[in-house]
Amino acid sequence: RDKRLRACARQYWFQHYGMWGGWEGDAPPRTREAYLLKHLKNRHAWMGIRVNECVARSIEHLRRGQPVLPVAQVVEATIALMRKEFVQSRRRYWRDKPKAYLGLFEHEYGVPVPDAKWKSLAAAAARCLHAFYGSDIWASLRSLPPEAILEVEKLSSFDFEGTPVWVSPDCAAREGEEVTVYDWKTGARMDEDHSPQLACYALYGTGAWNVPIGRIRMVEYNLRGNRVREYRMTEKELRQVADAMRASMDDMKALLLDASRNEPRPEEAFATTDDPATCRRCPFLRICPRGEAVLKEGGGVENTEDERRRTGGGEQQDG
Repeated sequence: RDKRLRACARQYWFQHYGMWGGWEGDAPPRTREAYLLKHLKNRHAWMGIRVNECVARSIEHLRRGQPVLPVAQVVEATIALMRKEFVQSRRRYWRDKPKAYLGLFEHEYGVPVPDAKWKSLAAAAARCLHAFYGSDIWASLRSLPPEAILEVEKLSSFDFEGTPVWVSPDCAAREGEEVTVYDWKTGARMDEDHSPQLACYALYGTGAWNVPIGRIRMVEYNLRGNRVREYRMTEKELRQVADAMRASMDDMKALLLDASRNEPRPEEAFATTDDPATCRRCPFLRICPRGEAVLKEGGGVENTEDERRRTGGGEQQDG
């Protein structure tokens, strides 16, 4: 949420306020359109979501003591689902049922993507899955008793100075006297700093699992690069993250008429960005006041291949 606000306050408004009520049958056309467009995914985020779902399902099976499918069957089922969703997106089924069907940014905005790049995306999904199921991390999780797996993509929250902060760790497991929080990444970039996200998991974990901060280990596993990074947050680092969170929340609340009711100021109070590249990657480009001018001067929306190189390919999900 903070990243979206810093990128473009108007995009932030569309995502969190301008779309509100767009699911109603009598919603104003622009509100309905904002609600639909917020569901769009770029192809790299889509691949990451499907891979994460497979991993979560397998770990959940471990937690319940159920058998896990062989990796070959997992890959086959995932690619079959992605092919089906690709066709549904191209036929725009999501326009009638955005929660039931996938809508891809590339299809909605006519981004030219060669067939070879779509095929390489499927190949990347397969590589990510083979990497995970062949990893020491998967072997370690399989060796744990089911009750040691504490959470698998469970949406939870913790209180930060009166404001709820929502978290959804990919996996948390008790290993001896420590708790390990796992976070899977599928982007091509491996140099992005995710420590603020992991710090939030640590803040959540001290209360949720009743462990001191020194006994919480964060593991970030980039499946595409098959690379693991470990973090342990110090009290000093947590104070720094808390300061950043406090400042970010103040920025968000400054855009509200009534913070207690989350009532926003008028749309015009949420400034549009001056960065055309940000605009050309925005799902709300069609309904943004800057949209028409950006499309004229920029020659169309931006191929999200460039976006993947900058952002690591992951969708910025709420929480």
